[in-house]
Amino acid sequence: MSDGTTICTQTENLSSGNDYPYSITGNATGIYVVGTDVSPGNMQWRIEKYVEQLSVPTTFVGTTLSAATINWSWINNSSIDELGYKIKTSTDGLIAFLSANTTYWSELGLLPNTQYTRYCNAYNQLVESGNSNSYSKYTFANSPTGLNSTAIYITSSTIQWTNAGATRYSVERAADNNGSPESYVAIKAWADNITGTTYADTGLSAETTYWYRMKSYNGDQIINSTPSNEISLLTLPLAPSVFYGSSQSTGSILWQWTDNSNYEKGFRVKTSTDGMIASLIPNATNWSEPYLLANTQYTRYVVTFNTTGESNKSASSATFSLASSPTGLISGAVYTTSATISWNNVGATRYAIERAPNAGGIPGVWSSIKTWADAITSNNFTDTALSGDTTFWYRIKSYNGNGMINTIPGNEIKIVTLPGPPSGFNGIALSSFSINWSWNDNSNSESGFRIYSSTDGIVGTVSANTTYFIEKNLSTNSQYTRYVIAYNASGNTGASNGDTKYTLANSSIVLNTVLVSISSVTLQWNSVGATRYAIERATDNVGVPGNWAMIKSWADNITGTICIDSNLAGGTTYWYRLKGYNVDGIINDTPSNEMKVYYPSAALDHYEVIAPSYILPNQLFTLTVNAKNESNMTVTNYSGNATIFSVLAENDTIIGSGQLSITSISLTNGAGVLYVETYNKSETIKIKIIDSNGKTGLSGVLNVVSSGTVLYTLTTNSNPLVGGTISPNPFGSVFPSSTSVQLTATPNPGYVFSVWSGDVSGNTNPITVIMNTNKTITAIFTAASSVTPSKIELTANPQSVIAGQSSNITCKVTDVYNNPVSGVPVTFSVTKGSGSVTVSSGNTDTNGQITTIFTHNLTQPGITVVRATAGSLTQDISISAAVLVTAGVQGIIAASEDPNTRVTIPANAISSNIKVTIILKNDLDSGELTMVNAANGKVAGKILPDVVRKFVALKQSDGTDYGNFAKPVTIEIPYTDSDNNGIVDGTQINVNKLKVLRLNETAQEWYLVQDGSLNQVDKVNKIVKCEVNHFSYYTLGNLSVAGDIDTVKPAQLHFGAANAVRKKINELKEKIDLSQ
Repeated sequence: MSDGTTICTQTENLSSGNDYPYSITGNATGIYVVGTDVSPGNMQWRIEKYVEQLSVPTTFVGTTLSAATINWSWINNSSIDELGYKIKTSTDGLIAFLSANTTYWSELGLLPNTQYTRYCNAYNQLVESGNSNSYSKYTFANSPTGLNSTAIYITSSTIQWTNAGATRYSVERAADNNGSPESYVAIKAWADNITGTTYADTGLSAETTYWYRMKSYNGDQIINSTPSNEISLLTLPLAPSVFYGSSQSTGSILWQWTDNSNYEKGFRVKTSTDGMIASLIPNATNWSEPYLLANTQYTRYVVTFNTTGESNKSASSATFSLASSPTGLISGAVYTTSATISWNNVGATRYAIERAPNAGGIPGVWSSIKTWADAITSNNFTDTALSGDTTFWYRIKSYNGNGMINTIPGNEIKIVTLPGPPSGFNGIALSSFSINWSWNDNSNSESGFRIYSSTDGIVGTVSANTTYFIEKNLSTNSQYTRYVIAYNASGNTGASNGDTKYTLANSSIVLNTVLVSISSVTLQWNSVGATRYAIERATDNVGVPGNWAMIKSWADNITGTICIDSNLAGGTTYWYRLKGYNVDGIINDTPSNEMKVYYPSAALDHYEVIAPSYILPNQLFTLTVNAKNESNMTVTNYSGNATIFSVLAENDTIIGSGQLSITSISLTNGAGVLYVETYNKSETIKIKIIDSNGKTGLSGVLNVVSSGTVLYTLTTNSNPLVGGTISPNPFGSVFPSSTSVQLTATPNPGYVFSVWSGDVSGNTNPITVIMNTNKTITAIFTAASSVTPSKIELTANPQSVIAGQSSNITCKVTDVYNNPVSGVPVTFSVTKGSGSVTVSSGNTDTNGQITTIFTHNLTQPGITVVRATAGSLTQDISISAAVLVTAGVQGIIAASEDPNTRVTIPANAISSNIKVTIILKNDLDSGELTMVNAANGKVAGKILPDVVRKFVALKQSDGTDYGNFAKPVTIEIPYTDSDNNGIVDGTQINVNKLKVLRLNETAQEWYLVQDGSLNQVDKVNKIVKCEVNHFSYYTLGNLSVAGDIDTVKPAQLHFGAANAVRKKINELKEKIDLSQ
């Protein structure tokens, strides 16, 4: 074709004269510019211009240069000159004009990892070539950023990064080379489809440093070779293995493990609740955990750690600390074949028991008799099947909850099993207050024997191999049941057989009354609580008893206090004594006092003639004649006649001048009475009797007074009649005026005289009356059983004894008239101090008395008080217990009631034995207290009034005061300062100023003692020590010369010298500071 060629004509319905615009079209070979001519009925299309077509660029491709740049390239196929190229988007948007012959173009400012589709064509002034092929290409994805590790383990790690918009990611890893990465290797590429922002790398080696970096893929799978930041990480070490604990002690456990790592920083030991309790150095494989509780379970595990962190946990181990070693092991009940031991519960799970034989006083080879398997969980154990009388050693060990034993044992103890019990136990009464108990010793290893009462109280202990015990201080004639056991360090054997014995009856029988009659001798004694009494009799052998014979024994059942001995030989002197039986029928061989009795002959020896003292001439009077033997006893079996005559009173050889109306008398049963006798002459005579055998009798003076003499009658009565008799002296019932007559009331047995009534009163006995009128006088007697005791008196003989000695204490009970009261129950008791009485209770005898023997038990000086009680009446008596100090020997003596009050007697201070007693203020008698209190009152506030002590030294030989010592004797008196403030409790006295003071008994004043060089305070022992030359009353006080001039009197000054000194001091008083 060429320019101007008509290409088409149209003739229908056209308007003419109109041209239409050009249009361009083309085909494969070129471009046509078509013009249109229009005429009526005709339209023609013609080629105005033909341009040859441009060649289409080919092989249009894109190459990604960066995340923002793609380089587009193509092949220029144009044969004619193009003006250039156009780059267009997939939506035909023109984005670039390029010059001719250009074959590439870099598109800038793109978005990362974004697909861009482009094509291009050539163009000139007329035409554009056809479009090249389209090509799609992604920009690079941005390089990843923020790479870090989030979790690191032994064989794996997790890394993360910031999402960079990549399609996928590449993970590269490198080994460490001294802190820098070696060559990176991609461990994850496109094919691994890593699209997220985390990655877990596995299969790593423990304790190894790895380097990581990331790269990004875009949608075309093209990697951005620019990597992310690099990171390095260290994998964790391997966990320790074989972790276990071993109990080391009660407060520690050794934890051990196997170290499986090579480059750890160390190890951490943790609790079951993950608390760390120890951090250890590298390569450690054990750790001893301290400060634990005994026998307590602890659960632990261990981890290795490096700079990255901790390994996995080891296996946990639960282990107990050792249990505490048992303490307080003691023996309990020990028998012949078994022993019980006990110990303190120390919280062990179980206990092991070890036993060893004795090897010369120490344990032999130990052996376990109880182990874990025996499950000893309590804190006591009884070991059985032992040998008797054998020494065993025991010790205890503890198991913890793991069954691990603490090899350190508790204390060791020695146990001696008991032998067989003693046998053949038997008692023999030795005295009224002692019994000898004896037995057979069946053991070889006892420490001793204990004697028990029937109520299981220990009454005595004796040493090993002893087979008897004398029990003392018992009650008289009292039953005691005892048994014995052997004991050693382990305990007591079984009991022996028991035995019951009575003490002997009291030996303090007092034979106090002997009534001798014409046919018998009546003995009477005090009751001492004997069950029965034995009576022994002996004939006289030149003033002493001959051979004693028992005339009354147990079989005679003498239980009272009276016995009649008859069928005696007249004219013979006998001796009597008594012994007491106890309930067992055993006699106390210690007899009573001996009493000598003359038993007279029953033959008539003389006559007793009884006539009145006064009669008138020819006045009837009564004449009584009694036949008497040599002892003036009535011979009751005598009958006979005798002649009566008068003799002058002043000379009984001259017959009286008057006449008796009756001159003979008959006696029957030893007595004869004439009621109507008279005498006819006023003179003073006696009546004389004589029988055919020459036996005579003479009355008292019979005053035949002259007629007209005034006589008064004395009438006497006894109430009751059997209560007693009244004896007038002179004898008779009629007396001249103004005659003095003495009346004596004599009670019969079982009665006491109480009071006079009638013309006299009172209870004076005997009593004298003046016969100035007729008088009627009655003596009132009271049955002893109904008399009310009014007073009791106590006497002690001796009243001062050496410790261990005895004193006879007699209680006398009297009524309101001072008459003795018999049959009164009296009890004795020791109310202070220490000691025992042989008779604790009994009744008074006919003399109103009862006696007991007190035995003193104190080994230090002091006062013991014995009390007698009779109904509502009580009386105390103090018995001083002294300590015997031998001449020339040193002695240290402490008061029993206050051991801090002491006496030290140096050697050679005394030349004869002395008895030393220390008496406290509250034991002084009333007179002494009055004297002491008077002295105290003069220096009130300056002395300690309650620490008064009386020191006594008596010669053993005669009981007199010893006097001055050859050397100063030291006394110690205590004071109290309980709060240690230097002031004596309850006073304002400074301790430092305390001195020992001595009492001047005459002046009743306290003196400062200056006998020796010592009078000072010992504040450590809270006593004041002082040297003294003799004993007296002492106390403590603050009497200094400057402080109390008026009351200070040096003890060694005589009173006159002291007064002179006082006078001189008074002159200087105003010059002395009295406030010091």
